[in-house]
Amino acid sequence: MDEDDIVTTTSRPAVTVDQKETKECVKIDRKQHMEEERSLGGPRFCPPLYIQRYGFVRKILDQYKIKSVVDFGCAECKILTLMKTVESLETISLVDIDEKLLRSCQNVMRPNLDDFLHRRSNPLRIQLLAGNAAMMDERLIDVEAVTLIEIIEHLTDDVLEGVIVNIFQNIHPPLIIVTTPNSDFNVLFPGFEGFRHWDHKFEWSRSQFETWCDEVCKKHGYKVEITGIGDPPDDFQSVGYCSQAAIFTVTLTTPSEKPQKSLQLCYKMISEIDYPYKEKKLTVEEELDIEVKYYVRQQCLQALKNQEEDSIDISVEELLKMKKVGTLFSPNQIREYLERNYNLTENACNITVDLNHFICVDDDDDDDDDGGDDFDDEVNADVENICAQEEDYWD
Repeated sequence: MDEDDIVTTTSRPAVTVDQKETKECVKIDRKQHMEEERSLGGPRFCPPLYIQRYGFVRKILDQYKIKSVVDFGCAECKILTLMKTVESLETISLVDIDEKLLRSCQNVMRPNLDDFLHRRSNPLRIQLLAGNAAMMDERLIDVEAVTLIEIIEHLTDDVLEGVIVNIFQNIHPPLIIVTTPNSDFNVLFPGFEGFRHWDHKFEWSRSQFETWCDEVCKKHGYKVEITGIGDPPDDFQSVGYCSQAAIFTVTLTTPSEKPQKSLQLCYKMISEIDYPYKEKKLTVEEELDIEVKYYVRQQCLQALKNQEEDSIDISVEELLKMKKVGTLFSPNQIREYLERNYNLTENACNITVDLNHFICVDDDDDDDDDGGDDFDDEVNADVENICAQEEDYWD
């Protein structure tokens, strides 16, 4: 792929993707076939449209704090470069029917040097599986998300129906992400006729895609949000996104029960690997306790410095915006913890802290420092233990 392939005539890329990760994806793409949209002329995208799709998927998985995901039709496994950066993920299953292709791409799933130098906070296992998306494998029971990225347009009607039944009814995950070309956008490709790729069986307009999504939701107990990836040029906003996307989330009422765990392993395991991560010594509750107490303490110290009133209200919303808190803990976990350990206002939007009590507690902590050498010895011992635990993570 030439560098010119990533020059864009659009002014607003749909998804912001980290520059370093973009380079990694492009590096992989140089070894693979050219993305079909780039070979058709017309608008170009920066980052390339396929990377924007992967960035879109990563953003949604991160938003829902998904722990396990299956990507059907993974092909060269290029989506893994961005998907593995979702901190909450513990299992990624990449499935494709082409076993030969999967075996040729096994190196893509191996951890690189950066994965060892900057280890994940959570364990992550990646599986490469050869199998049919219309068949149910017991390893997919209880998976939290399924992705179908530019896949459904490659399937005939009967095959697509079988895939939909397996995913929406048998697997029935809380979250399903589907992307497919928007045929309304095709007018921007000069002299274009037919479909964007020789293997496409169909390409839907926005109204056709919306109708299909509504039918799937009614039949299988989901609701859907329809959006897209790849903005059109400013003068052609009416055609919509280059790729249309549907985010399906399960409703409270499920149309049918999930299959029992008596199913067989019908997929062939090509490869499986565990990624390096920082082993935690603390429970989720203990780690959350440390983060929240630190934030509350900083707010109280600032209030005392400003000589404010006897108590302050600390915004729960601002607490949720803390990077580590928001990444590792769901909003429900945080709110449940706050209800057990802090005084919340009636609307549960703020934590109320008595500054007088805070001063007393802080003074008590200072009094403990009079222990002198004993306290220093304990601190030194803790520091040595921490250094010993972290030694493996240094370059």
